[in-house]
Amino acid sequence: MDSKLEIRLVLFPSYLRIAALGRVVHCEEDAAATGNQRHRIGVQFVRIGETAQEGLARHLIELQSAQLRRQRGR
Repeated sequence: MDSKLEIRLVLFPSYLRIAALGRVVHCEEDAAATGNQRHRIGVQFVRIGETAQEGLARHLIELQSAQLRRQRGR
């Protein structure tokens, strides 16, 4: 743990590109996972630009709104 990471994300469907630095805060084996993706990793953003931070927040709000609409049957 505490490993440093360079993070590059492309968020769909908007194709928003985000670059940031982070550090691993937890790593757990996922017993239900298959193939090469057998771990869940929690990352704390250490350095992320204001524009990227705002874009990420907007993206998460849109995802949560869509999920609530689906749950309500709209």
